Amino acid sequence: MIIYWCWMIIISFARWMYMICWLRYEDWINLGVSIILVLAGYLVGTWLIRWLLPRVVRRTSTDLDYRLLEAAGSGIRWLVVILMLQVATVRLAFISSKFKTLLNDVYFVLGLILIFHILWRLISLAAEEFHSRASKAGRQKEMDSLITLSVWVLRITIIIISVSILLSHFGINITIFAVALGIGALTLSLAARDSIADVITGALILIDRPYRIGDRIEIRGIETWGDVVEIGMRSTQILTMNNRMVIVPNSQIGKNQVVNYTYPDPMYLDQTDIRVAYDNDVEQVGHLLVDTVHAVDGVARYREIEALLMAFTENEMIFQVRWWIESYIDYYTMHSRVNRALIKALKDAGVKFPSARSEVNLVPGAVDDTSHDN
Repeated sequence: MIIYWCWMIIISFARWMYMICWLRYEDWINLGVSIILVLAGYLVGTWLIRWLLPRVVRRTSTDLDYRLLEAAGSGIRWLVVILMLQVATVRLAFISSKFKTLLNDVYFVLGLILIFHILWRLISLAAEEFHSRASKAGRQKEMDSLITLSVWVLRITIIIISVSILLSHFGINITIFAVALGIGALTLSLAARDSIADVITGALILIDRPYRIGDRIEIRGIETWGDVVEIGMRSTQILTMNNRMVIVPNSQIGKNQVVNYTYPDPMYLDQTDIRVAYDNDVEQVGHLLVDTVHAVDGVARYREIEALLMAFTENEMIFQVRWWIESYIDYYTMHSRVNRALIKALKDAGVKFPSARSEVNLVPGAVDDTSHDN
């Protein structure tokens, strides 16, 4: 196909050169006007990228527009030139309609290549910009995979669209092409269903940011608890508290409830239950519990400490003591420290604890053997 079109262009150009030698006076004038139109198109394209468009982008607050204009400027100029070439060719009466059709096809292909090149460069420039912004925000490690995936999706999209437009222009039925793409996409989706689900969920995680690198999270459905080390497109790496790396597919995370202990802040509300007997004074026990927790080193004293009477049973009262710590990292240490302080304070204050109940079960029909001796 390419060899055929090249051969046709060479033959047509030779015929055109032959016709030029026998042009009339009016034809030479029209040819000169067409050449002037092409030159004017070049000047207009240059004016657009050097004067008009810079004035437009100057009103924006970022330099991204300047970079986009710089990347697409040369392509815009040559698109204007190709447009004027088409206009200049149409008005030349001495050129045959067949040769005009051939030239229009050439102009169309060149314009499509230019547009493809401009879009390709703009995608690369946008990727660089997002990489730069992610680096400034400290999210480069998180966003690299998402940006790479987006770039590939956009590039594949413009390739498919460009090929479809090219085939349609030359009258080639794209139905077979579309069916082949559909079958390929369906086959890929069935073969890599889990991987595609992981990638989609990973993209949503990176966009919504339910957790970040360094956050301590708990995935309730799979009983995983630890610090996020890396967020990829297919999986999330979590370092557990016993120093084991767990690689969890993103689709599994999307199906379960995620508890983030770091966001919005690392402060943690801890609590414990205290059971005391009814012989104790309720108010005194409550004040004792609050004062004891308040004196423990590491408890956030500027946050409210509560000792709530939550329930009472037949022989005991149940207090729920609540306090805040500065960071979830100290949870186990602080929980043990507060519990130890509470036990010591209650014993030193002589607080009575509920006695253990013993139950005696009598079996019906059981008779003491000693009753028969009398």
